[in-house]
Amino acid sequence: MTVTIRPAGENTYSLSPFPFATESGEFAFCGRRITPADGNKLGGWPVALKQLPTEWEYFRLVAR
Repeated sequence: MTVTIRPAGENTYSLSPFPFATESGEFAFCGRRITPADGNKLGGWPVALKQLPTEWEYFRLVAR
């Protein structure tokens, strides 16, 4: 199946077809912004992941 995702406003994306039973859904997750070079630092990925700050991301998915 092909799912089309398009920007639909600030932190909002439209999906077609929309796979949920509601008109929209709000989602949030916490993660770290990484680059391939982060793993090359002294100590590798374990140290890099401990040092990089966590950030919250929020987005909304709506039916197209």
